Amino acid sequence: MSWIGAKTQGSSAVCSHAQTRRHGDEFETVVRAKGTAANAVVENISALECRFRSTALFEVNLPVEFEVQLPGQPVLSVRGRVVSRTTVHPRFVYTVALDRMTDRETDDLATSLAHSHRTNARTRMRDISTLGEMPVPQGLRQRQRISAEFSMQYRTSKDGFKAAKAANLSTGGLLMICDEML
Repeated sequence: MSWIGAKTQGSSAVCSHAQTRRHGDEFETVVRAKGTAANAVVENISALECRFRSTALFEVNLPVEFEVQLPGQPVLSVRGRVVSRTTVHPRFVYTVALDRMTDRETDDLATSLAHSHRTNARTRMRDISTLGEMPVPQGLRQRQRISAEFSMQYRTSKDGFKAAKAANLSTGGLLMICDEML
């Protein structure tokens, strides 16, 4: 693991698995700090702040800089200061307060992000529209199954109510986990 900056105590916390997933509006970049460069994935960016994840360990309050380069858009240099770090093993998620941008830089960022959102939305709509037309191969699920976990009760015709746990749901049913063999 790379360490960039001086070690401080109490600056990391555990965060949810949801923050580690890759989404269509994210992009890769190289973050530079103290003469060292590290690969990162920018998850969210605005004119005021951004969130990125990296395997490099940056110190809180460390000045960083990176480039925003979305497909078909101009390159924009961004600078800021790390304001928080959370641990999502094996990487870290950072929130960076960005330095004040000029009006032109703010407009370029907004234009780049709007173009990226439109492109990703068109791709998702195309994927959704073709999904219904594609035949489902035999042996694969025809209905999406959603992972869930909650307590529930069931009963049989012979016995009263008994505790169980729902494991996941779909429009075709529910996966129930119980102690008895039904």
